Amino acid sequence: GHFEAVLVIETIIDKIAGVCGLLPEKVREVNFLPHKKFLATQGLKGGIIPPALVEGNGFIPLWNRLVRESKYWERKAKIDEFNRTNKYRKRGIAITPARYGMIRSGGHGARVDVLADGSLQIATSGTEMGQGLHTKLGQTALGVLNKKLGVNITLDRIKFLNQNTHMYCHGAVTGGSTGSEMTCFAVEEACFKLAPKMAKFKKLAQKMAQEKGKEKYDWGDLCAAGYKGLTPFWKPDFSETGFYRPEIKDILYETYGASVAEVELDVLTGETKPLYANLMFDCAPCLNPAIDMGQIEGAYVMGLGQILLEQRRHCKDTGKLLSVNTWSYKPPTMYDIPEEFHVNIVDMRKESSHNGWDYVMGAISNTVHSLGLFHNAFRKGSRSIKSSRATGEPPVLFSYAVLSALRNAILSTGRTHSGTLKMPIPATPELVSDIIWGEGQTLKGVVADLKEPAGEAPAVTADYQPGKVTTSSSRMGSLMPILFLAVCGPATYFYAKRTKIL
Repeated sequence: GHFEAVLVIETIIDKIAGVCGLLPEKVREVNFLPHKKFLATQGLKGGIIPPALVEGNGFIPLWNRLVRESKYWERKAKIDEFNRTNKYRKRGIAITPARYGMIRSGGHGARVDVLADGSLQIATSGTEMGQGLHTKLGQTALGVLNKKLGVNITLDRIKFLNQNTHMYCHGAVTGGSTGSEMTCFAVEEACFKLAPKMAKFKKLAQKMAQEKGKEKYDWGDLCAAGYKGLTPFWKPDFSETGFYRPEIKDILYETYGASVAEVELDVLTGETKPLYANLMFDCAPCLNPAIDMGQIEGAYVMGLGQILLEQRRHCKDTGKLLSVNTWSYKPPTMYDIPEEFHVNIVDMRKESSHNGWDYVMGAISNTVHSLGLFHNAFRKGSRSIKSSRATGEPPVLFSYAVLSALRNAILSTGRTHSGTLKMPIPATPELVSDIIWGEGQTLKGVVADLKEPAGEAPAVTADYQPGKVTTSSSRMGSLMPILFLAVCGPATYFYAKRTKIL
């Protein structure tokens, strides 16, 4: 329900901006969480203590960076000019934030075995389902072993066993977009234990390598030395397990990002074409940039489909599902992907605010561990994986920018007003056409009724300066305060009554 909640609140912000005659970008900016505030939380109660702590918040620098690199205000000015000179096609642009809270449930485990031929087999409680889990696990294992043992193991030497309770029976769920990082923790722990066992055979491996005419031992020599041992009957214990349970201060963390979207609307048919998308996501150091890039792109297109295309239809009499194939149910295709699509994976750790919660929770964790109340099996001091962030579900929030941009395109037609505009989800061509022309309107009537817009949305004026909130220059501007009170006043009153504020 996180995505749906974001759709609701961002729609409210768009409507507030329209009713008040303000730019939506500026309404969002004044409501951002503070970048630096000691022991700041999001102000909600009833959650895990402390409630949704805001530690490592680098969102505002990220937002400013995206505005600058996407040349947002220049694009907005060009779109305003396009809309003034085009009657049958309108464009819209929007920039929206994305914040997604993550929780590490803990309880993932792994087993790593090294065989005599130099191959490794890894069994974990995590399930590979196309998210690139095995690739990340292999990179984690090789990163530890290659560094600790001074060798160069390649990924093709690893065999990943299918996840089942025969191999590992005490595992957590693979879900919530945190399965990869938690199982990587467990594999890293197992390899940290395994490396010292194998390091004992470096001298024997070097001797065997020199007998073969090589200057330095390799991975195969090290494995052969370990299995040769002192006697033919001696076999090494080259197997280890790892288990990840997060410290208290690492259970919760936030992901941040922002996106720019530009769309073009066919006023006659209601069809929407995504033209431009620029996503910026704070991943910290990625476990695998190529995989994470695919995760971000896929999540965005998934959200785009939900916003523009994928409508379920049921029979009013029987309730039977009518959208049962691609003739009646439209998932995104290659033609729905933005013509210009940018994804930026950034590391904002140096620009993030640290408000003290990390130190407070660290002290609590150390106190709890010292009392023996909560055993932490993971070795202390390793931050190689903890600094990475989930990339599965959070980027789906980026797609709201498409709906906001479409909203702006519809408003530029002058046939509806922000105070009364209700955006459908999904915003299919039929529903968008009904918003612009009304239900049951024929194409002949539409063409005859098409005229110049009666008013304009808040526009970039000649004396406009980025960062300064401007009001609309339309004839409706003088009515904005009255419309705002008429729309928001009753809603605020009934909400206060219901929540017993009044």
